[in-house]
Amino acid sequence: LHALTLNRGFAFLGAVVLTAWLFLRAAELNWPRGRMLRLVLLQTVLETLALGAFLIGSSGAGRVGATIGFSAFSAVTAIAAWIWLGEAIGKRRALWMLLVAGGLALGSMSAIES
Repeated sequence: LHALTLNRGFAFLGAVVLTAWLFLRAAELNWPRGRMLRLVLLQTVLETLALGAFLIGSSGAGRVGATIGFSAFSAVTAIAAWIWLGEAIGKRRALWMLLVAGGLALGSMSAIES
């Protein structure tokens, strides 16, 4: 099976098991509503597309570029959560985001030169 299919299949299975466990404990589930629901759905689609691009791009010689791209997607997700949801970005996370930005800059310069 394709790696993306396996990854999403196990993610779905994990979500089903977690939801079933919560129902068995009679826990109340709080689903997002309104704008937050749209943001969560958009994030889900974008994350799945990014994972697919990573897994497809990581075959053969594209591993470095795919890894940098997936790391950049994580940084963009953190920035979007900071802008739209007011989630704090700690010093350690900011440092890693700067490191990813540096990797993107180096990768871009390398691609321009070749």
